[in-house]
Amino acid sequence: MSASERLRADDVAAAYRLLGECLELGADARVWQRHMLSELCRLVGFWVGVAGEVRPTRDGLASDLPTMLDVGWDDSERRRVAAFLSSGEYPPDEYCRRIARAYVGGQAGELTRSRQQLIDDTDWFRSATCYAHRRMGTGDMVMSLTRTPGRNPALGVGFNRAVGDRPIRRREAGVIELFCRLARPYLGRGLALCGEPGIAELSPRRRQVLAGLLDGLAEKQIAAQLDLSVPTVHEHVTALYRHFGVASRGELLALFLRRRNGPARDWLERFRLNGPGGCGTATGSAATRR
Repeated sequence: MSASERLRADDVAAAYRLLGECLELGADARVWQRHMLSELCRLVGFWVGVAGEVRPTRDGLASDLPTMLDVGWDDSERRRVAAFLSSGEYPPDEYCRRIARAYVGGQAGELTRSRQQLIDDTDWFRSATCYAHRRMGTGDMVMSLTRTPGRNPALGVGFNRAVGDRPIRRREAGVIELFCRLARPYLGRGLALCGEPGIAELSPRRRQVLAGLLDGLAEKQIAAQLDLSVPTVHEHVTALYRHFGVASRGELLALFLRRRNGPARDWLERFRLNGPGGCGTATGSAATRR
């Protein structure tokens, strides 16, 4: 490998910095994953990033569509891609089949492969998969599959160049691989998994009540602090227990301490009054078409 293809010190620093940012947002899977996709697109120069739960088999990847999210496409592009994928015209994806087979046949907890590592240019440019990607506007690609604890699906993270952009270099794929390896020990702990209840969908008032609970305040104290009646606060508390699937304040605290891997208070502060869009998190693409 040439020196230009090796990871640089600033690549490693950027990966660790991004991990820290994701851990700060890690209570909500969609929030931290969207931030991850946007920042990796920006760092490495991808057009589109997609993340969600997938089930790798030797025949390919089955995606859990409700968990999938993307950055890079605008609304019209997203509708066009969704229509094509649901039309029945999309052929079996040879790239996905090969990376799924390598993942299933291996022992590692994380696998990252660029298109060039799995399919050479000659086979790729004459394949039905390449033609299908061109119809969606996507060119070269890299994907990472990471095992999630106690669950069958893997977390799939994929990135695409736009059609006509330069191929993905080994160093760029290496940045994705490094980040996913760093993030793996935190999945299900500091980084919530897809489908786990999060903070982003709570109303501002329920986030305030949640902050009070995590501060150790009694319901009467929360009511006085927020100028609410005690029965109203109790209704919010009951709804929070139901939302997070716990039966007591102790279980709620344990959930947040496990997710944060440390004190939850500072981490919750950014969600106290504002939704994730008001906390500096990414809500759209940070990449531009090259």
